[in-house]
Amino acid sequence: MRGIKFGLSDTSIQDSTDRVILPVMDGLAMAAFSTPGGTGKNYSQNRDGALKEHGTVTQNAYSKSFSSTADYIDTGLIDNSDFTALIVSRPEEIISPYVFQPIFGNWNRTTVESGKGVGLGSGIVAGSGGKVTLLASSVPEADAGNANATTGKRENRDVFGLGHNGSWRFMAVRITKDESFFKDFTKNVESPSTAMTTGCVKDNRLTTPLLISGGYLESSALATTMPGPENALLIFYRRGLSGDEMESMYEWAKKYCSRRNITI
Repeated sequence: MRGIKFGLSDTSIQDSTDRVILPVMDGLAMAAFSTPGGTGKNYSQNRDGALKEHGTVTQNAYSKSFSSTADYIDTGLIDNSDFTALIVSRPEEIISPYVFQPIFGNWNRTTVESGKGVGLGSGIVAGSGGKVTLLASSVPEADAGNANATTGKRENRDVFGLGHNGSWRFMAVRITKDESFFKDFTKNVESPSTAMTTGCVKDNRLTTPLLISGGYLESSALATTMPGPENALLIFYRRGLSGDEMESMYEWAKKYCSRRNITI
């Protein structure tokens, strides 16, 4: 072990650090810190995915920002398992003509993966009126192993009362075989665990990688979609974390962020 990431404040040290120790390690697949020393680096011990910046990504002291919908970070993580994503970002107030701001996931605004059904991916997208849409896709259990089944469906739901205004937020999205969950810990607003449609399970057949502050957009969607929000942190697990585990990670993230003048 060459270092403990959350104890570091100097990016030169960060450059030589390979792994991170967090309060919750079981299932950790990606720990992505939006710092100069952390660019393109996954600090998980059991690494999954491969970080790659697209477009023009602006590097700030401890965060990355995006000026167009062509700017985002591809995690290389495929949406083919249970997962929990913990995200620190700054969703903005959405004002007309904009309607959406992608935060995390493999959101397809107006298209779906060919031959899979009508699911629009997994993740969270901010919307007008201070809400987020929790995206989840399911498929009848009998078709879960059939790559050509066109029976995939949307399990999306809106979460209101978030009042996005460009302030930093710590958010958790959990999507497992049978259910989905969202919480903005900073605002203390949650959408409780909600079961998939009876007889359906999470659609793990999708092949588009999960994105930080990006989405898969047709030209018709560009005029109403804002660039993704500034991002400081993504911690990704290939399992569903419990509420207590999420809470312990929030306490850790508050300390990590406060040392960098980021309040969550």
